[in-house]
Amino acid sequence: MKNIKDYGIEELKEELKNIGEKPFRAEQIYKWIYEEKTNNFDNMTNLSLEL
Repeated sequence: MKNIKDYGIEELKEELKNIGEKPFRAEQIYKWIYEEKTNNFDNMTNLSLEL
């Protein structure tokens, strides 16, 4: 399994589409990782718990 940081934004969008999620979630995840500097999904408050 790849580390989420190994994905480019377009790759992550594709992966999210493959699991039935909306591609814009990739941008939200990137913002949390690279702008907000968190790698804890519990801190990503605008993402669903299921994701």
